Amino acid sequence: MLPLLIGFSKSNPGTQQSDMVSYAKVVSDSFKTGIDVMKSVQTKEKPSNAMEFMKVMKDLVIEGVRNPLLQAIEKTQPQPSAFEQILLNPEMRSAAKEMGMFGGGDSKGVTTAIDLDIEKLRGERMMDMKRLELENQKMLLEIDAKDRKSDEYKRLRVVNTTFI
Repeated sequence: MLPLLIGFSKSNPGTQQSDMVSYAKVVSDSFKTGIDVMKSVQTKEKPSNAMEFMKVMKDLVIEGVRNPLLQAIEKTQPQPSAFEQILLNPEMRSAAKEMGMFGGGDSKGVTTAIDLDIEKLRGERMMDMKRLELENQKMLLEIDAKDRKSDEYKRLRVVNTTFI
C-alpha cells in the first residue's frame, strides 16, 4: 500500500493529504473487493475450462480495480480556488468589479496585469486538464495492452497444451 501512495504523491506533486487519503481508501476498498470476489469464486463451482475462468477473472478485475481507479482519478481533478473562480467566471468577475474589487470600471482596449494573470491561469489550468486527460488515456491503453497480451499468452498456452 505504501508504494502505491508514494507513486501517487510522485505523479501528483502538491496534492493535499485528503486526496492521498481518499486514494488510499479507494485502493484499499479495491483490494478488499478483490479478496471478497476471490472468496466467492473459490466457494462456487469452478469453470470447467481455463479460458472461461480467465474471462470471468478479467471481468472481475476490470470491475474491481479499473472502475475505482477511474473514480479516484476523477475525484483528484484540480479544483479552481475561489479567486480563480472569480477570475474565470465572467458574471462573478463583473460582480466583483462592481463592488470595487478590481478597481471599478472595465477598461476596454487596455490589457492589464490582471487580464494577463487570468490568461496565465487559464492556460495553466487547460494544460493541467490536458495532462491529466492524457495520463488517464495512457493508463487505459496500458491496461488494454496488458489484457491483450495476457489473452494471447492464454491462447498460446491452450494451443501448446493441446499439442502435448
